[in-house]
Amino acid sequence: MSNDTVNPLVLAVNFTPDELHELLRQAIELGASDITIQSGDYVWAEIKRLYQPLTNRVLEHSEVERALMFLYNSSGAAILQNGEDLDFEVEISARQGDPNDVRRFRANATACRVGAVSRGISMTLRIIPGVPPPLAALNIPQTIKETIFPEYGLVLIVGTTGSGKSTLLASCNRHRLENATAPVKILTYEEPIEFVYTGLAQNRMPQPSQVAIGRNLKSFSEAGRNAMRRKGGVIIMGESRDPESVQACFEMSMSGHAVYSTVHADTPAEVFGRMISFYPEDAQPAAANKLLDSLRLIVAQKLARTTDGQVVAIRSWFVMDRAAKQALSQTRYYEWGPLVTEMMDQVGTSFDQQCLPLLRDERISYETFLKVTSMTPNEAREFLTKHELNERIETPALLDDHQEASHA
Repeated sequence: MSNDTVNPLVLAVNFTPDELHELLRQAIELGASDITIQSGDYVWAEIKRLYQPLTNRVLEHSEVERALMFLYNSSGAAILQNGEDLDFEVEISARQGDPNDVRRFRANATACRVGAVSRGISMTLRIIPGVPPPLAALNIPQTIKETIFPEYGLVLIVGTTGSGKSTLLASCNRHRLENATAPVKILTYEEPIEFVYTGLAQNRMPQPSQVAIGRNLKSFSEAGRNAMRRKGGVIIMGESRDPESVQACFEMSMSGHAVYSTVHADTPAEVFGRMISFYPEDAQPAAANKLLDSLRLIVAQKLARTTDGQVVAIRSWFVMDRAAKQALSQTRYYEWGPLVTEMMDQVGTSFDQQCLPLLRDERISYETFLKVTSMTPNEAREFLTKHELNERIETPALLDDHQEASHA
């Protein structure tokens, strides 16, 4: 059993709001990133990329309804029964009885089947850390540090849900606030607001203005118009998810603003097709030209569990320098993805190259190497043989026939 295994906590059957909050507080202290509360199941916490039971017993469906009532309100269960899910925020005191020190969660509740409970509820609470970590704590490679703070232009942070995109963006904001030689006005558009920057401006510049999409502004599609009227120097567009938000990123970055946004993509090469695909086919050539003109840097990030039980951020990046821009401008836009993959060694680095020293030093397992690089076992075998790392080639646990036989 791993040394990271936690001792399950006791939650009373007729728990009070304070007792539920105490459970959440203890999850934070254990280093949880996400908490799952669902009918007929334990309360689970994701700690260092592993799910562990947080309670010593399963919760009845009525108890999950009770938790939803405490965290949302008494109408929550009825809304779920009508076929709608719930997205909401939860705030609790960091210490019981101290309303000035709060901890925040991004929450979702969904009606679903959970095991034997056919009409159950599943709630996911993602812990919002509060003040972002300093950029130095993220071990950012020097090339990224040198290019992630352009005077103007578009920087894209890409990855899957839970890959640390928001943390990296927020840490960049903190770095600007604490180290900028000239005052800068930062505007953020988020759904929901995650990190806060209280006190970081130190009266040297305006405090960042943070807009919650859905509460302060209807949608990301309105953020571009809003930001242009407010004269922000640095604009954080929380997510590029439709033609309107992508177009806003292009327009703001090409009119003298430093614009940052996130995209759900796996690698820098995938970003080009993803951004352009938001547009109808007849508008894609123009969108491709705008992307080419505005883009400065793409950073793709994945979180992986190390062999010592910690979590490491592994990054792949692509710098849009003059040579890269010229090469892409001479190629049809729908061929950019493969070309970017070929150019990674000259103007960036791939997940393959970033994982190689980690595997060589036995900081990550072979199975983690496969997950992060998205290689097939045959591709990995060829790649590692080429780099004289044959001894690190293994049979992934899920494919190990001997392991299956031992559990039969």
